[in-house]
Amino acid sequence: MKQLRIAAMTAVIVGGMVSNNAVAAEPGAFVGVEFGRSHFDVDVGRLGEGSDTDQAILVRGGYYFTPNIAVEAFHAQLYDWSDGDASLDVDGFGVGLVGRKNFGADGNGYYLLGRAGAFQAHGSAEGPSFGGIDDETTVPYFGLGGGYDFNRQVGIGLNATYFRGDFQGVDIDTTTFTAAVEYRF
Repeated sequence: MKQLRIAAMTAVIVGGMVSNNAVAAEPGAFVGVEFGRSHFDVDVGRLGEGSDTDQAILVRGGYYFTPNIAVEAFHAQLYDWSDGDASLDVDGFGVGLVGRKNFGADGNGYYLLGRAGAFQAHGSAEGPSFGGIDDETTVPYFGLGGGYDFNRQVGIGLNATYFRGDFQGVDIDTTTFTAAVEYRF
């Protein structure tokens, strides 16, 4: 519960930092896709710690209520690894707020954004030394990004998003770096 309060407070702060009279995407819906890499730090209690990277894919959609404030929902495939008898998979769904500041006229040009919300993570792991784990947890997520809008409908960007989860004693810290394409209508 404390993590969700922190996520909500961060979302309010990000939203408050964004000027309401800046020109960015007009109010309306958006969809986007992101491709990149997730860096994982995994702590499996008595079995030890490790880190790895894997491909990440996120699909986002949402609605801008003002040119600078949006709600978003997304699905993320953050990690999918297997080696013989061992495997680890982390994916999930999230909802949150996006604060955006556009620096160009008429919705064009460079922008910065911040995002925060709650992520319903699903983790499954199997291994010969600990059997299987299949668990879900709700955790906050936080992200920063920047990019360029070619016009009011299409933009590209780079994003960094942080997720943290605890699945039955398996702690996972994830930082995901992605390239994004967004379409607004």
